[in-house]
Amino acid sequence: METTYFYNELPAMECFSGDTLPAFHIVPEGITLADNARMTLLIEDHNAPGAVALSKSMTVSEDTVYGKHFYAKLSSSDTSALCGTYRLHFILIQSGAEYEKLTGTLHVRQKVRAVSAS
Repeated sequence: METTYFYNELPAMECFSGDTLPAFHIVPEGITLADNARMTLLIEDHNAPGAVALSKSMTVSEDTVYGKHFYAKLSSSDTSALCGTYRLHFILIQSGAEYEKLTGTLHVRQKVRAVSAS
């Protein structure tokens, strides 16, 4: 049986705890963005479905490369408390409705540190 998805799935991503990740530029397709439209990036702990490990408001931006889009960057301070597998949920909020059309998986590994001899 073939599954029909009503959202797009990002390729799985992996980083180390404390890494700064490349920016996410999200261009909603097929809709006109209202002036009050906003987008939130929710990071859900895979081991605790429904538990939000991090919520980040995305910034509305407009440039010649992406046009009008939403932008967010996970900094080292954002990822420093993460370790394990997470689901990324990009949620568009517009005219009182929420739309989730993009999701993905993020694997965060703990950095290995050398132990200093005393």
